[in-house]
Amino acid sequence: MELKGGLKSVSEILDLLQIIALGHKEGKVDFKGKEGKIVLYFKDGKIINFESPILLIGNLKNKVISGEITIFDATKAVLHFVSLWDDGEFRFREESIDVEEIGSGDTMNVIMDFTKELDEMPPKLRDILKMNTKFTVSESLEREEVFFKKEEWKIFIEAIKGKRAKEIVFLNFPLKNSVNCLVKFLKEGVLVPSNNNDERESVAFSSTITKRYVSQEKLEKIKSILLEVMGPMGEFLIDETMEELGMTQIPENYVENFVNTLVSKIPESCLINGESCRERLKKDFIQILSF
Repeated sequence: MELKGGLKSVSEILDLLQIIALGHKEGKVDFKGKEGKIVLYFKDGKIINFESPILLIGNLKNKVISGEITIFDATKAVLHFVSLWDDGEFRFREESIDVEEIGSGDTMNVIMDFTKELDEMPPKLRDILKMNTKFTVSESLEREEVFFKKEEWKIFIEAIKGKRAKEIVFLNFPLKNSVNCLVKFLKEGVLVPSNNNDERESVAFSSTITKRYVSQEKLEKIKSILLEVMGPMGEFLIDETMEELGMTQIPENYVENFVNTLVSKIPESCLINGESCRERLKKDFIQILSF
């Protein structure tokens, strides 16, 4: 069984999750968007693991593994993250799953909590999260005495230190609390979205990420090495890796992650002069792809 859809409507995602939950399905859901790829793993209709090359999502998984948050809360955060994408696609494949179970989240309860939180989130904050903006302190705050609760103080400090909206919201739990703090700060004029200078910085940052890609020439060089070392099967490893990561091009800040995923597909039995192909080629590939 395979189901596909677009990310233009959150309802399509929720319908899919209900099918998985009510049908006690086993398999995985791939989400692909402009920021990368996220994979959710299910057994008996429950979420048991997730993975992604996206740094924020990787940090969420580390929090689950360390016991800081539950997979239930992490899955809701993942759905909020995906719901901010303006385009992209998802695909569910029903298949046997062989991954570590880092938790067991009730999918129907995830859907209900996520839907409630989504309805309660002000459109203005969703726009800010989509832009992933920074914040500045309101000029009026400098003339007034303001008191913060403990949880509010942490969010305020992170905001004035220059953290962007997504990092503030998706790495502070419960997520609802971090959202409520930002909503309060914006409503009461404690914080305001970044000024033009910050916006130019954001644009410059985005341009750096989107325009600096690994050249095709460098990828062909790696493909030649794989063909020489592994024979015909080496020709397809790059395409398989990019498909797995949900990429059509490799941004410079994803080089190490790309190489780690690529070399993991090389058989452990492969040796070069007695040295593991994985270790030897990892060093060579990172050197070739580095800017």
